[in-house]
Amino acid sequence: MKQTPQDSMTGAPVVVAHDLKQVYKISRGFLQLSDHLQAVSGVSFTLHAGKTLAVVGESGCGKSTLARMVSLIETPTSGELSLGDVDVVKASPQQRHALRRTVQLVFQNPFGSLNPRKKIGTILESPLEINTNLDAQTRADQARAARLPSLSLTANLGVGAATLEALSSSAAAVAALALSLTAPLFDGGAGAARVALQEAALTQARASYRAAELAALQQVEDAMSALRADRERLGLLQELALSASSAATMARQRFGGGLVDFQIVLETQRSLLSIQTSLAQAWADVSADQVRLYSALGGGWNPNAATTARPTP
Repeated sequence: MKQTPQDSMTGAPVVVAHDLKQVYKISRGFLQLSDHLQAVSGVSFTLHAGKTLAVVGESGCGKSTLARMVSLIETPTSGELSLGDVDVVKASPQQRHALRRTVQLVFQNPFGSLNPRKKIGTILESPLEINTNLDAQTRADQARAARLPSLSLTANLGVGAATLEALSSSAAAVAALALSLTAPLFDGGAGAARVALQEAALTQARASYRAAELAALQQVEDAMSALRADRERLGLLQELALSASSAATMARQRFGGGLVDFQIVLETQRSLLSIQTSLAQAWADVSADQVRLYSALGGGWNPNAATTARPTP
């Protein structure tokens, strides 16, 4: 696809594409060579601010694939793609995440945008969670504030007179003070709907926090129970190891005195080694339980990583 000269007459370029290609790797199954499907090849265009570019073609020609590349859902296999002055292909993950806020897809089919398995509030809340740093409480407060009347106070001070000579007199001073009060009266319920949406999001966030809190407490309780049981097992194995060691020593002494045969010595040594193996495994289990308990109690948690980690669209 090439752009005509008339399309690049006015406005700064906002999207520039040069020789875009998108190739998908298709697996043919086990022990078979993979194949490649070329969805887009050699697409170049320049879209200027204030202009509209229409991509027309038959079904399967690559229009949707091109839209996914421009909207940063997919990365081109080769070619150049720039949004403003940023090269999308060479951009860092942070730059791509910021650029996604400036590009939006509007689907003709509403079922392509609305998931029937999710509530409307969840769908509308998702872009706010991804593209803003506001928590649920702040979003709910802002929605409530939008429904309240706004009060503004303005003042003007100047001079006015019929002649130039009279401008210097004190009577020429003119002051004005205005007070305005604005409030939404008839909004078709949009304000109430926004408040209800944010309050529902806040309730959902609190429920999610409570669920996460209960899950964390359950993990701590499970880790402590496992640690307690493994420590008891370790203590029993330590006592058995002492008894087995004493039995092996006694068997060697009795064998040296000619009271027992060597088979008894071998059996006591075999029992001692088996208990020592179990003892080593018990030490490993206790160490693993301590690590799990440390993790369940929040060990190794990075608050900065938890704050900045957000889902990408």
